[in-house]
Amino acid sequence: MGVLAATFFTALAGAVIEKLALRPLYERPHFYQLILTFGLILILSDVVRFVWGPGYQEVAIPPLWNGTVDMLGSTIPMYRLFVIGFGALVSAGLYLVLEKSTFGMLVRAASSDAEMVRILGLPVGAIRMAVFATGCGLSGLAGAIAAPLFPIELGMATNTIIDCFIVVILGGLGNIRGRSRRPC
Repeated sequence: MGVLAATFFTALAGAVIEKLALRPLYERPHFYQLILTFGLILILSDVVRFVWGPGYQEVAIPPLWNGTVDMLGSTIPMYRLFVIGFGALVSAGLYLVLEKSTFGMLVRAASSDAEMVRILGLPVGAIRMAVFATGCGLSGLAGAIAAPLFPIELGMATNTIIDCFIVVILGGLGNIRGRSRRPC
């Protein structure tokens, strides 16, 4: 139940943040959005510190996945195998939605040429909100699934944002698939 709540409430928060904070920045260069989201992480970290305190929090591994499996001469915790499988399943689902569905086609079109999509009469604002809310919901899902593996601390967001900046830089700003647009 906590996994569903984390997913829902982070998606809801994402929709609100997109509408109130990010939407006014879409016509500006992408780095404005990066700086804003980094600033929001700093603000949200202070809110979390105020609500839950500065100490570590822990989440127990669900009893169903509390055990080990012997594979290829190694002992592997069952929960880690679950996280790997769950991550692969979510990744495959996201790929199918983005590449094979009408919604994915709209997302790709709005990302490539929002003005043309708007001229065609499609709701670019709603598409962007759905994408941002979905991304936030997926981050809440990932956090809830990974919570039993790591102690939960305030610096987690700051540590993760550096990896995210690297992924965005290597994949390219505004590039959904993360592939380079230039031939190698």
